[in-house]
Amino acid sequence: MITVCMPVGPQSHYKRYVQEAIDSVKAQTLPAAELLIIDDMAGLPDSPDYRIWRTPWRLGLPAVANLGIALSKTEHVFQMSCDDKLHPECLKYCWREWLRRKDPLGYYWVDTEYSTGEKQSLPHGNAMVTKTLWRRTGGFAPELSIGACDAAFISILLAHPGKAGNLYRVESPFPLYWHREYPEQYTKQQIVGPSTILEVRDVITKRWAPPQWGRYE
Repeated sequence: MITVCMPVGPQSHYKRYVQEAIDSVKAQTLPAAELLIIDDMAGLPDSPDYRIWRTPWRLGLPAVANLGIALSKTEHVFQMSCDDKLHPECLKYCWREWLRRKDPLGYYWVDTEYSTGEKQSLPHGNAMVTKTLWRRTGGFAPELSIGACDAAFISILLAHPGKAGNLYRVESPFPLYWHREYPEQYTKQQIVGPSTILEVRDVITKRWAPPQWGRYE
């Protein structure tokens, strides 16, 4: 039903918590169709717990996220960070929301609890998406490699409702995703400031149009 896709970057700290993330996927009450790890020069070993695709050289986000969705064996893909954990009922509630909406252009986001104890009920990057949505939108644009690619993607959906896709909160009585805050995490290592990221986000949002590919499949 749902593939869980987890990119793992090259620095050693990206592997520090990856086993906890894997264990949380294995503990799902609705089992994942697969756990697909995109090894972005991390050097993870083969394992029966996941399927692994190794990049030929460092690609970085958003490329590895796009690849994970493209390479998944299912239409529905939950995007997960290797630092974080899923609540045991995360996939169950995501699938329940899909059955309720059945919108192939849906972006199904979940409530999040932070390791600091804070809770968030706003759209973010760790969500269930579809291959159909990625074909319609073009996925994460290459320009978004500077950082916050999820924020820009969500901005596109907000600015072009229905035309690009639709945002849906996965209804649940408790947060379904647990996010780890720590000094080396990806969002704290961005090389440009917030003003640059916001400027690129705004341009990407304004200029978005349905892709006109030379090759479309």
